[in-house]
Amino acid sequence: HALHPEQRDGLFAALARREIRFGRWLMMRLDALSPGAVLGQPGAQERHNLATGRDFVEIRMQGTAARGTERRQFRTMALDMANRYLPSVQVLKNRGATDFRALLPSAAGTLTPGRVKELAGMLDKDQRRLEVTDARRRELKLLVDEHLAGSATYDGSDEVRLAMTRILMHRYANRTQHLMPSLFETFDPDPKTPIKVNAGILDAARLHLHHAYKRPLHFGVDDLCDASNENAEIFLQFSGALVARMETRAIRNQSPALTASMQEGALVEK
Repeated sequence: HALHPEQRDGLFAALARREIRFGRWLMMRLDALSPGAVLGQPGAQERHNLATGRDFVEIRMQGTAARGTERRQFRTMALDMANRYLPSVQVLKNRGATDFRALLPSAAGTLTPGRVKELAGMLDKDQRRLEVTDARRRELKLLVDEHLAGSATYDGSDEVRLAMTRILMHRYANRTQHLMPSLFETFDPDPKTPIKVNAGILDAARLHLHHAYKRPLHFGVDDLCDASNENAEIFLQFSGALVARMETRAIRNQSPALTASMQEGALVEK
């Protein structure tokens, strides 16, 4: 929004016409657009022969469009494209491997028992350092178990539960650190803002495990579609890298299905 309109349009066109390897974000305020563009009037803004949906996706941070619905629609469309393409790969067709979702399992795999024990030990140390009672820890663990039991997540392994509990423990300590301890009873106050578990806690736990233990983070068809930023060309590029790995494994008489670590390795290399 700090650019002259002609400069902004030139930057927009240059970015859109470059080779697409990953999505590029161009964020601006609505006051950078013309009134007609804000109101969505046809032809109100010059797009330099660029097509909405093919070359760029317009996302309004304040709007009525449901992004979740758009993502689900793209996932369905992208999966259909992939399933139509797989039979053209003769090696995979001979193996009967024509279901793209089945070839990209959503199981992250588990850490070794030694790693899980190490993570549990870190949780015990944090509990002592933060002076969290056993009863409070059991309550936080119950919140994690209830959330995972009631959600459609595919990632509810022991290490994820431990990491989520550790995050909640630190969150509890931050919300009660300003309270004065009692001299006559066990100090176990309830925070003013109740501790809740949501999808953000699960994502934070998975991200922590990825950085601390190299646990795969990007795997499965849904993650692949979301990483494509609703762009069919990017999806096909990512899918092509994965299919090449599948084909190589099939030629070597191995299962063409890719584990989570194989999927992430192919995507990072791409």
